[in-house]
Amino acid sequence: METDPPPLRRRYIEFYSGIGGWSLALDLACRAIERGDTTHPRRMRVEVQRVASYDHSDLCNAVFAHNFIDVGAGGEGAMGTDKSVSRREKRKRKRGQPPGGRPPQATSLPSYPIEKLSRKVLADLNADIWVMSPPCQPHTRQHSNHAVEEELSDPRSRSFLHLLGLLDEMAAEDANGDSGSSSLPKLILLENVVGFESSASCARYMSALRRHGYSAEAFHLTPSHLGLPNDRPRYYSVAVRSLKASDGGVSAEGGGTGPPPLLPAGIHDGGAIRTSIPSPGASGLPSSSSYPPTIASYLDADLPPLALGPDSVDQIKLGTLQIPKSTIAKSASWCFDVITKVAKRSACFTSSYGRFAKGTGSVLYYGGVGAKPRSSGEGKKNVGSDLRSRDDVTQSFRLIAPSERSFDAKWWESLVLKDGDEPPLLRYLSGTEVARLMGFPIGNKSEEACFSFPDWCTQKQQWRLLGNSINVVVSAEVAKIGIRACLLEE
Repeated sequence: METDPPPLRRRYIEFYSGIGGWSLALDLACRAIERGDTTHPRRMRVEVQRVASYDHSDLCNAVFAHNFIDVGAGGEGAMGTDKSVSRREKRKRKRGQPPGGRPPQATSLPSYPIEKLSRKVLADLNADIWVMSPPCQPHTRQHSNHAVEEELSDPRSRSFLHLLGLLDEMAAEDANGDSGSSSLPKLILLENVVGFESSASCARYMSALRRHGYSAEAFHLTPSHLGLPNDRPRYYSVAVRSLKASDGGVSAEGGGTGPPPLLPAGIHDGGAIRTSIPSPGASGLPSSSSYPPTIASYLDADLPPLALGPDSVDQIKLGTLQIPKSTIAKSASWCFDVITKVAKRSACFTSSYGRFAKGTGSVLYYGGVGAKPRSSGEGKKNVGSDLRSRDDVTQSFRLIAPSERSFDAKWWESLVLKDGDEPPLLRYLSGTEVARLMGFPIGNKSEEACFSFPDWCTQKQQWRLLGNSINVVVSAEVAKIGIRACLLEE
């Protein structure tokens, strides 16, 4: 009787680790490969071990430590595993008193600047996989007119450029050695904003990949492509190093034959950025899910509209999320992207969510959808009368392009159910709700969760952390491509 082979173990480093999005994505990818890979003659079992994580933010590192106990080992700057808590902090937790939105000193893992890492440290860690989400600010639309020199000299680009330099140093050391092995990672996964592909930093990245024998594919993906009701377009790169690669054999200008295509014939198209995930073993690309679940699937059970009665609502939590009358009365509130529990889309959530109205993420209307609201002026669509179907409600809150709108200071009256009511029942999504939309395995109180925020982490801190994070589900799909390619290469 044929038995399954032992798991293949791969070591990885998470740069710009944030709250651990890439760690969760790699774990999800490995479990998916084990469940249903049809491209390999035998069942594959892959396990990944994080050997180091690096981030400059104490807040990120504290949330990371809260979720990942086995946080890396050995090596300069590797995050430690100290989970000790002071007696005073334990008493606070027992009484249910969070420490005011600041991570407890004893549970905050030390940060270490990536730009201070050395070749020896990374070589000693001997990681098979590097994952990273470098700072996006130098490449966002606000900075799109910067000159090349300005982008490359931006302090936020320094750490990424340093990593590229370390790739060169590691390759040079391998070439001078006599062991015949390489300290370079076999797989590099990168996420950034759309537009990164046009940056000088990306040009240097691709040049480094070519020099050292990596095959690379690039994607523009958003969660809605995979059936999630959220828009978050991002650039992804998958780079796999061929075992036959010879450092220095491919010039930065692309001379020579270069490394082979990463994806199978019929999928690879010579470097174009893809907008969907290739299907393993198929000759084409799969169609995206046509019916994503509604927003209700991602909402907290202790908040309206899912909470069944006043006694089941966490009033303190709701108070931190309720949009006040003073905010709704401002002209900026006209830019709110309003959704309901039956919506099948939501806007991209940024680190400025809760601070600004325009372009930072959707807000939730949790009033009744079967009542007859008042009429409104022109602008946002009227809810209509006696709404009873999901399609009606979704259409009522259809996001109108700015060019089609005209300002109405009392736009919110269309959501008020009767005269004399306060402004509508609008609230921000909680950090846990946003986390679910971003693919983090986080559950309600009755469910087992693989990810959570510490009690001391405020809603604003959660929004900021998530706005700078990755979508776990999309990143896992990208990781599967790279992991499979590495296994087939072996």
